[in-house]
Amino acid sequence: MGKTILILEDQGGILFPLGERLEKEGFEPILAGDIFTANQALEDFRPHALIVDLNMDPAGLDSSLYRETLDGQLTGWIWLRQYPACIEKAVIYSAYLATLVAQLSQEDMAVFRNIRQISKRQEGHVDAVIAAIKEITQGTQ
Repeated sequence: MGKTILILEDQGGILFPLGERLEKEGFEPILAGDIFTANQALEDFRPHALIVDLNMDPAGLDSSLYRETLDGQLTGWIWLRQYPACIEKAVIYSAYLATLVAQLSQEDMAVFRNIRQISKRQEGHVDAVIAAIKEITQGTQ
């Protein structure tokens, strides 16, 4: 069995092909198309790494956090902040990286700098995500 990778992505056109690519690379993807599924996956599994989209429906977050999501643009970040132990093994994979950076507090910026960030707008982004996941999971069991 391969190392488990949780993918939090609400666009099926990205989620499913990325999951298939990870399987081809020998990983076991856990597909989460929403926050509810991602929360359950973290309870049921201990993923070796996470791939987190930013721009998502905030349903599933505590309602007190909705305002921080900027109408969903930063939902993935707000969700990830709730799980500090997962931050070091996360890849933020989004077209909204600049929006996030503009909104971060100094404290969050210090954490964010240590997270792998891959823009969906950059050429070769899927290969970059796979490379980052291999780096994160190298040496883990």
